[in-house]
Amino acid sequence: MLSSWPCSSSKVLLKFKNLLTVLRSVNKCYCSESKTHISDLQSNRANAILAKLIKTNNPTPAIQFFKWTHDCVSSPHIAQLIHVLLQSDMKDVASHVFDRMVIEFGKNYNFFRLFCDSLGDFGCDYSFLIENYLRIGKVDESVEIFAYMSDMGIYLSPDLVHRLMSCLVDLNRVGLLADQYYRLCRAMRGKGFCVYEFLMNGLLRKGEIENAFHMHRQVIQRGFVPNIVTCNKILKCLCIKGQIGNASSLFDVLLMVGPKPNVVTFSTLINAYCKEVKLDKAFELYNLITEMGLVPDLIIYSILIDGLFKAGRLKEGNELLLMALARGVKLDVVVFSSVMDAYVGIGDFGRAVQAYDKMLNEGILPNVVTYSILIKGLCQQGRLVEACGIFGQGLIRGLEPSLLTFSSLIDGFCKSGKLRDAFFLYDNMIKEGLKPDAVVCGLLINGLCKQGLLGDALRFFFQSVRVGLIPNLFIFNTLMDGCCRLKLTTDTVKLFMLMGMYNVKPDIITHTVLIRGIVGRGSLSAAILLFFQMLKSGLTPDVITYSTIIHGLFKRNNFSAGWQMFKLMERNGVVPDIAIYNVLLNMLIKECHLDAALKLFRQLTDRGLEPDIITYNTIICGYCSLNRLDEAVQLFEKLTSVQLKPNSITFTILVDAFCKEGRMDDAIMMFSKMLEKGPKPNVVTYSCLIDGYFKSQNMKSAFEVYEEMRENNISPNIVSYSILIDGLCKRGLMEEASYAFHCALDNHLLPDVVTYAILIRGYCKAGRPTEAMQLYDSMLRNGIMPDGLLLSTLADYNLQSSGSQEMCT
Repeated sequence: MLSSWPCSSSKVLLKFKNLLTVLRSVNKCYCSESKTHISDLQSNRANAILAKLIKTNNPTPAIQFFKWTHDCVSSPHIAQLIHVLLQSDMKDVASHVFDRMVIEFGKNYNFFRLFCDSLGDFGCDYSFLIENYLRIGKVDESVEIFAYMSDMGIYLSPDLVHRLMSCLVDLNRVGLLADQYYRLCRAMRGKGFCVYEFLMNGLLRKGEIENAFHMHRQVIQRGFVPNIVTCNKILKCLCIKGQIGNASSLFDVLLMVGPKPNVVTFSTLINAYCKEVKLDKAFELYNLITEMGLVPDLIIYSILIDGLFKAGRLKEGNELLLMALARGVKLDVVVFSSVMDAYVGIGDFGRAVQAYDKMLNEGILPNVVTYSILIKGLCQQGRLVEACGIFGQGLIRGLEPSLLTFSSLIDGFCKSGKLRDAFFLYDNMIKEGLKPDAVVCGLLINGLCKQGLLGDALRFFFQSVRVGLIPNLFIFNTLMDGCCRLKLTTDTVKLFMLMGMYNVKPDIITHTVLIRGIVGRGSLSAAILLFFQMLKSGLTPDVITYSTIIHGLFKRNNFSAGWQMFKLMERNGVVPDIAIYNVLLNMLIKECHLDAALKLFRQLTDRGLEPDIITYNTIICGYCSLNRLDEAVQLFEKLTSVQLKPNSITFTILVDAFCKEGRMDDAIMMFSKMLEKGPKPNVVTYSCLIDGYFKSQNMKSAFEVYEEMRENNISPNIVSYSILIDGLCKRGLMEEASYAFHCALDNHLLPDVVTYAILIRGYCKAGRPTEAMQLYDSMLRNGIMPDGLLLSTLADYNLQSSGSQEMCT
């Protein structure tokens, strides 16, 4: 028992021997005749001894005596002992004495009355009682003492009042809080502390929404009206936390019982609604402002205009802007910049410039954000020179370019392929003391990857990481996509593994890029495994992911699995887009299931999809592949009725089909339509015509088309040269064919096995096997392996290989 009592001072142990001496003398004084021990003292004798020890104002002997005789000591003397202990700053010991009293007399004992009767009005003792009552859960008694002290004008420490309020909030004692609201406010007056705000925030933080509003009503009913500024702070706090429903309920309470909402109250809630794109709710409040006789200010108009433009409701936003100007509201540069940004976001740079001009007419000068938006818009239009001019204007005005300014201009340079200028600007940005962020570095990395400069992109990435760049998901996805485009699947996987080191979580785009790379390598089983692992991890594949898998399966002629994947996509609630259907149509046509393809084509509109030009090209190509050219032409004519413009592929498909059928007049007619209506013929279109003329024995027209192509600055590709060489060989014009072959080489074109096979076969037919074998040797030296058709040609003309050298036998 003794060891459980705390010693408030190290001197207690030093005085212990003296205490024993005191107790021995006390024992001798009171017990010499009866020979009793101190534990056998009667209650009145113990009380008398304790009273004498208390009067010495030295708490140490008294507390030691109390330890031995607590069963015999009466409560008034214990109260006096606690008082002495508190006067001696032995608060912990006093709390232990109080706990002893609770054990002896029970929690329901009226300690408050005991202290009043024993000590009178000693404030510090009442504060001690409040603290200890709170500690043992006697909250109502604590409030009773608090009310007594407040009414008597006895000082209460702010910390104690704060503890009392916290306890009442934790217990949801709204009624007590409302009853004591005036006393609490009086106790905290001049302390820079708002009782109403503390209580409301405490209840709201606990999720006791109804209790918070109930307390507000009760406070109002008792005649205490909180400051609207405080209510606005609480409203804003709820909005910041995303608790808009609770904020709206608080607003309704303010409307019903007060205090009356002001413009700031409205703007706070309107801003929250706009951020959640609940513009109808926002405008309900806007209309209520005028009904209440309040005048919307700049902030409210700014919020609403910004909300409308960000939601894509540009017409309404512009009308509200004009209304604000008509009412004399002085809109600032932030509002106009927001309007400009919205127009730039949808690619309507003309409207953005109109908003900019209107801003200047209002006498408002652009800031660095305004210039950045203009630069972004100009770069989107490819007007880099003007963008640089705006950049220069900002510098002349003394505005310091921000990261947004530099990133907008760098993005423009990267998209136009001017990477040298982009990196020059990047270096200038660093010299200006700006630290490039992940957005800027991502733009440069993306620009490098788009131009196939993956090595440079990776070097820049690791250099940036070494100087403190924290890479984001966009950077990793960009690098992985760059690797996939170059068929570097191993590097793609390494980057995927590297993401974990930087705590970057892969998303659906990451997995889709990785799947595309694996599919491109032909590892369909691995791609499908990754697909199902992605599903298991909780990610939802999108239509692009499914399209990648389905396209890969169809390319490998695994049509059954492709259809199963398509059905899985539908079961998982992913709505197929027109790109998926184009893949399906292409597969059906390749399998010669044109009727099934046509049936699916007719169902597209029923499924809410509009066929695009790729869809029509696929079906037209299907008709042509089955020699149903009249139906192909009918579908071509239908394009104008669905407001789709044929592209160069559409015309080329039909030109090629007519040429293969020997209908050169129809081919030329279609070619003329192409020249008349656009688009311009490309090298494939001209190659089809040249091939058609050669096959119809019209060499003159073939060369005329070839010359026309050159005159129109369209350079022949290796397919064009192969067609030309084939036509010349079939007429025995081997010198001209050889000349055309060397022209292709001079134009830095790389002949493929088809080109070599055409010329080798021509030499063989012309009885010139030596030249054929020389050309064959040249092909092998260039690393091109023969295909089955070329080997068959060699066998037909008794040309055999011996070691690494092919010779004529």
